[in-house]
Amino acid sequence: MSFRNFRMGLAGVTTCVLLAAAGCSAPASGQSGTSHTAAATSSSAPTTAPMQSESDQEQGSPTAGDSASQPSSAAESGTDSPQDAGSRSAGATDDGTDQGGADSGRAPATTDDDDGTLADAKQSDAAASADDASAASTSASRSAAKSQTAKKRINCKKKKCIAITFDDGPGPYTEKLLRELKDAEVRATFFVVGSAAKKRPGVVRKIAQQGHEVGNHSWSHPYLPGLSAKKQAQQIDSTTRAITAAGVEAPTLLRPPYGAFNKTTSSIARKRAMSLAIWNVDTQDWRNRNAKATTKRALKGAKRGAIILMHDIHPTTVKAAPTIIKKLKKRGYTLVTVSELLGSQKSGTAYYHQPGTRLW
Repeated sequence: MSFRNFRMGLAGVTTCVLLAAAGCSAPASGQSGTSHTAAATSSSAPTTAPMQSESDQEQGSPTAGDSASQPSSAAESGTDSPQDAGSRSAGATDDGTDQGGADSGRAPATTDDDDGTLADAKQSDAAASADDASAASTSASRSAAKSQTAKKRINCKKKKCIAITFDDGPGPYTEKLLRELKDAEVRATFFVVGSAAKKRPGVVRKIAQQGHEVGNHSWSHPYLPGLSAKKQAQQIDSTTRAITAAGVEAPTLLRPPYGAFNKTTSSIARKRAMSLAIWNVDTQDWRNRNAKATTKRALKGAKRGAIILMHDIHPTTVKAAPTIIKKLKKRGYTLVTVSELLGSQKSGTAYYHQPGTRLW
């Protein structure tokens, strides 16, 4: 090695020492002088736009208050029709299979990524992750008003009972329907959508005060079998909280939208001491939007122990109600709530009509 090369090598070592002291590194032969610190910072930055959080993705969905005034397409149409009257041979089933049925209306292909859960329903994730705690809370809040309800119960083993039910409310026509029911001195069951119940708590309270039963119909009317256990629980628990926030006891009945459920739904209901209330008479009021047609279907399917499906979000249904009630009473029926009709219930079990009755 020549003395000149030795000096150049010594200068390079000195440069490396000085650069190292400054927190840098000497560039390798043929490379630019970009520091490794800068390169590390660059490599840790995302190369694509960050994914939206779950809550951010739902900002485009209607808020809790929007659903009542502008219901989702499912709730707006009220497409709850799993089967026609008499298509079930028994009054109850606890096999936990999907009971959507062939005539299930326009059930959307809802999945985990498209469950219609609203922003307010997201607050229920703690309850969903602790099912047992939620179930205990539900049972405790229910006990307060049970004694008063029990005094009004009718023994449907001795009387010719039938239950009329109304889904998807409370809506703009619910209070008119309540006046009709009060004038006729009959009771019914209202399966409320949680987002609508939050918007109209006073109406929910009035339903209970008049002696009617309030049931759970999910928060935003999704197809429950298409959701995970956590999201199904959110739909149910958020609605129960909206009901109790209105001053009404926690419901013992769950009516899954479209009458569709699976083993997961049954399990969630069981942990919350709830049974599933389906129906065996579908008036298809959501489809015909005609008071005479609704009346005809209700009366055609009417038999002792039947559960009749209607929707109080349609003015034609509210218009049909007085005639339906009058003619049912003329036939000797006692109109009762679903819980009165069913009597003793088994949590997690699905009921289509009064157990022990033959509807064909």
